[in-house]
Amino acid sequence: MKKYKLIKEYPGSPKIPFEVKQGKNSNDYFNKTIFYKRDIENYPEYWQEVIEKDYEILSFTVNKIIFFRNEKGNYISSTIEYTLDHMLFFLKATNNPCIIHSIKRLSDGEVFTIGDNYNLGTIQEIELTKDGTLWFHNGKKSKSGLFVTIKVKQPLFTTEDGVDIFDLVKDEFYYVTKSQFSLVKRAMKGFYYEPEKEWYFSTKEAAQDYIIRNKPCFSYNDVVNKYSMSFIHQSILYEKAKTHCI
Repeated sequence: MKKYKLIKEYPGSPKIPFEVKQGKNSNDYFNKTIFYKRDIENYPEYWQEVIEKDYEILSFTVNKIIFFRNEKGNYISSTIEYTLDHMLFFLKATNNPCIIHSIKRLSDGEVFTIGDNYNLGTIQEIELTKDGTLWFHNGKKSKSGLFVTIKVKQPLFTTEDGVDIFDLVKDEFYYVTKSQFSLVKRAMKGFYYEPEKEWYFSTKEAAQDYIIRNKPCFSYNDVVNKYSMSFIHQSILYEKAKTHCI
């Protein structure tokens, strides 16, 4: 829903400040009086569209140093602190490599940061235009506006069998301890991702298969490689190993 504000008075016009907003009929704008779309948009010298900001800039990068927004609304790194106006001035200055590093969309609280994946690829640049509009660029001549950009959720980790885990509660997975080759179904509470101590699998069967083929005390692969066995005998050995080594 568009809004316009009066920026220059004309004969018979309201007094500044004065704003109108779009009504149910897309051609009508109203406050206490109805104004027609053609009378507003065709005379930009009197009216200016009001862009409602739905974002908050969380951080800027200057010379590879990140300035984060503090409680006062300023941007600070180490002992240096700048106001938003200062950062926007640096952003527009051609001789200062200042870029927007991250923003928060106020309507849903979603945070977008350089390097995040979104519906058009990876965010390479966050552009702020003169009228206050934000654009996300993917570096491949494609861009997306703030309201239609969808952030692609990053997996917490990927299992040994190639399945991405996004939610520790909803996603089922198992792990095998590297010290004893023990099979464990993950616990919902108190779980710690420790790849140096455990192998992770998306199913119990995948975890069992890994133990059967690699457990030092009885390696299926060792037996198959040492003895010339038919496929049928290999299958029988595998089933027996499955029942005894877990």
